Amino acid sequence: MAFKLYPVVKTKIDSSQKVDLINYRYPFSQHIIDRQSPTNPWAKAIGDFDGDGVGDLIVGGGHGPLVMYESGGKDKTVIGSIDSYRTQSGIALGDIDNDGDVDIAFGDVWLENPRPKGNIAAVWPLHSIGAGAANHDIELADLNKDGNLDIIMRGETSSLVTILIHDPSGFWSIKMVEPGAGRNGLAVKDLNGDTFPDIIVPGVWLENPRGNVLAKEWETHSFANWNEYAAIDTGDIDGDGRPDIVMSVSEYAGKISWFKNSGDGASHWEEHVVDEGPVDSAHALRLVDMDGDDLLDIVTSEFRGGGRLLVYHQKDQRKSWVRQVLGIPFLHNVVVGDLDGDGDQDIAGTITFDQGNVEVWENRLTTLDQSRSEARRLLVFWKTDIAFHESIPDAIRAIREMARRNGIQVDDTSDAHMMKEMVLAQYQAVIFLSTQGEILNLKQKAAFERYIKTGGGFVGIHSAADTESNWPWYGKLVGAQYGGSHSEVVRAVVTREGGTHASTKGLPERWDWIDEWYNFSPNPRLNGATVLLALDENTYEGGDMGGDHPIAWYHQYDGGRAWYTAGGASKAIWGERLFREHLWGGIEYAAGSKSD
Repeated sequence: MAFKLYPVVKTKIDSSQKVDLINYRYPFSQHIIDRQSPTNPWAKAIGDFDGDGVGDLIVGGGHGPLVMYESGGKDKTVIGSIDSYRTQSGIALGDIDNDGDVDIAFGDVWLENPRPKGNIAAVWPLHSIGAGAANHDIELADLNKDGNLDIIMRGETSSLVTILIHDPSGFWSIKMVEPGAGRNGLAVKDLNGDTFPDIIVPGVWLENPRGNVLAKEWETHSFANWNEYAAIDTGDIDGDGRPDIVMSVSEYAGKISWFKNSGDGASHWEEHVVDEGPVDSAHALRLVDMDGDDLLDIVTSEFRGGGRLLVYHQKDQRKSWVRQVLGIPFLHNVVVGDLDGDGDQDIAGTITFDQGNVEVWENRLTTLDQSRSEARRLLVFWKTDIAFHESIPDAIRAIREMARRNGIQVDDTSDAHMMKEMVLAQYQAVIFLSTQGEILNLKQKAAFERYIKTGGGFVGIHSAADTESNWPWYGKLVGAQYGGSHSEVVRAVVTREGGTHASTKGLPERWDWIDEWYNFSPNPRLNGATVLLALDENTYEGGDMGGDHPIAWYHQYDGGRAWYTAGGASKAIWGERLFREHLWGGIEYAAGSKSD
């Protein structure tokens, strides 16, 4: 997508029992596709309206217009005129007239897709549904299984739900249902396995009377005690084949939870808190696999408070979630879909009131159309299952600054699911930044080995040498392993052994350096590495390698390039010019930019 790139904004490191708040990150790029949205752009949706296999974004103002951005924003078309409808934000997509294309239920009307004979890049034919203005939330579903999509909608001034049953002749039969709960928030899904779609509002679900939706009563079942303002979505979160429910608080600050469908009908829904919060005014909630691991993740955005755009990555079914803060754009009613045709899910949204930017946050998980030599991209990987070094945020910031000056993009993550061949292929080098412990599974190890064997680059920093101690291949890649002991953060004299390598040519022959100093086993020289820097053990306490204590080295290994430095444990060292030059030279070597 050829749009202006904006930086991803990071958050402070925190901790929680319910959600890991460490800055977990998959690569996203922020694009502004329009700087003048419709006024009060409350309604958004993504669908393939032109049939080209790529998602198109539509954005509607409270009183119009309704605007379509084809294929991620290349073309902008007004398809609904100003004052031709009123919406409180409700919008839903589906083939309402059964002609094989995607129509739009929107506010108090539905818009007919002109395909296949007409031009979609024009104002679409508009049809009234006669339901008034109570349309904060809209869903489409075939409630009575007659082959026609029906409309379910509600406003936010009362808890009433309006059901409109669609007659193919164009007539809509209306029934009002009172769930006794909620002022906004609506989803439709078959919860009890009888094949008839049920209706979900905050804390309550209404059981479809087996298709006799107009004549019979909808039985209500409570599943949660929740705020009356909610965003709701459904999906099989735990992989048991039954749809579960996830909710946020849509107009106030609150938590995000999902509720397990136990399969016993109405009797028991177990709550699992994803984020205790406060998450402020998360007005839309989307369950979708954002990272390609076949587990449903949660996408939402605060339009008040901190304004964070959030992705909660599910790490294993039911047990843990990791929160990724993509930025602070204050987006309202975010939507998710593949807007660039690359097979992964992108995010789109707008401001809440007045006019402003229409934004697409491009998921770059599968942006792999460049060869490694053309990509000019680095991956910083900082997963640990032992200890988190406080210097990691400073390190990421420093690496980004150096890369930016050299025209190279940087992605960082603590998630091992990035260790896939198709993902790694886009990076010139992968930097293991103070990783520690056993952090990769067998498939991830195999993918990383193949990456190196096909010419990939490896940079190890500090406790990368204390990583995967039971994986012999990795130990030889690094060149040595942590020897079981280290000094405190102390001053020591470092001596330069080679002055021509990119990572040492700017360094003095002797250098006072304050850091935490590892002892190593074996000596990396025994694994064929060329030593660049060594410690003078007479200048500090804690060294036990005798007269030969390497702390930085490089070598070619198994088809790729590897470079390692023991430095980087100290926060202060990341502000030192000499250390940054040392590190950047190592990155250039591993990435193939410099031969030595």
